[in-house]
Amino acid sequence: MLSRNQERFLQSLLLGKKIVEAAKEAGITERTAYNWLKDPEIQSERAAREKALAEAEQAEITRILTSGYALMHKRVEALNALSQKLEAYLADENKVWLPDVKAIGTGEFAERVDLVTFNADLVKEYRATFDDLAKELGQRKPPKTSVELNWAEILDTEDSSLLNDLEALPDGTPGQKQTESGDTESDSVPSGS
Repeated sequence: MLSRNQERFLQSLLLGKKIVEAAKEAGITERTAYNWLKDPEIQSERAAREKALAEAEQAEITRILTSGYALMHKRVEALNALSQKLEAYLADENKVWLPDVKAIGTGEFAERVDLVTFNADLVKEYRATFDDLAKELGQRKPPKTSVELNWAEILDTEDSSLLNDLEALPDGTPGQKQTESGDTESDSVPSGS
């Protein structure tokens, strides 16, 4: 059975404290702390507690990942409820067409004008719930955005000679040099000296 100081020492270590800090908190010397860490009983207790902590942490992670909005069907259910609520708002004309007021003119000559504006934000949110639902269910694929360039089509006919000149250049492979005729030749590399 561990002493009170050994308990405090182990507890500090399990909380992530360094050995020196844990020793101070337990009221022991650094040398005692290192001796205790060699003790099979303390080693066994420390290992058991670290294992229990790791299991508890994994159990909590599993609980979080298997409940609430971490579950796809819960997110889909919430998005469905939201879309139904927004749809109910859209059925009410007073929520689709909103009263608004503008002032025409300035100062004492300003005149109040009553307007009715379309609630575009409501429609936007309603449509967004369907987009979110489709994404959750894997029914929305991002558009492909690869671009392939054909330099011969991009360059006009006058500049096409530049393209030919570029293609005629050596590829930069070591040991090649260009001759006056434009051909490439390999440098002779002495074999073993």
